[in-house]
Amino acid sequence: MPRSHTRSAIPLIGALIALPAAATELPQSDNALLNSGETLYQVHCASCHGEDAGGGAAVGASQTVGTADLTRLAARNDGAFPFWEVYGIISGAELLPAHGGRIMPTWSRALAETPGIDDENSAAVVRGRILAIIAWLASVQDTQP
Repeated sequence: MPRSHTRSAIPLIGALIALPAAATELPQSDNALLNSGETLYQVHCASCHGEDAGGGAAVGASQTVGTADLTRLAARNDGAFPFWEVYGIISGAELLPAHGGRIMPTWSRALAETPGIDDENSAAVVRGRILAIIAWLASVQDTQP
């Protein structure tokens, strides 16, 4: 990497490393983000993962196992909310074996569908929506063992 790029990349890398820690604290401080995340979750996720994110039975014939209890993500990860893993799953960057391939919609496409948003800005809109859903999920974690 050229030296000028290295200097400009260092603050960005620091911000990205701090992002998961900030995401676990964010729900207590930003009700508008939480409300948006909950609304997006109810529209796009609740039909499979339950209104309370508690998971449930397999939804379709092609799904091989029941949906995950999303309120236990931190508990299953030694108390730490797995921010980047959740981001990868929602965005479609990470495939889930339980889905027998990619049964769960790739939300990076579905969340981009907004009238009046051009392609140049849709990526930022999608990331914001995914982050809102993640903030809400982080806020509903049951960390009891």
